[in-house]
Amino acid sequence: MDFAIETVSLGMRFGDFIALEDVSIRFRPGTVHALLGENGAGKSTLVKCLIGYQKPSSGQFIVLNKEADFASPRQAHEAGLRNGVPAFHARRSR
Repeated sequence: MDFAIETVSLGMRFGDFIALEDVSIRFRPGTVHALLGENGAGKSTLVKCLIGYQKPSSGQFIVLNKEADFASPRQAHEAGLRNGVPAFHARRSR
């Protein structure tokens, strides 16, 4: 099964503070997900990493079966990610 977005052992640190640790998750095309958790659980950090707003400290992103390394939200947008969703999958699934 191909995945639209996948994270593999993603990690994010801010100095000594660990915001994300070993996050691996897969999103299939055309599916809807919610991120739930307590304040400080890393939900916003994960999304910011997905859209290129923050660069993860470790791990990798795979978008449409290709490793992705976005240096900015603009790069993520130009690669087809719109609000964290591959745009052509969003259009096709409607």
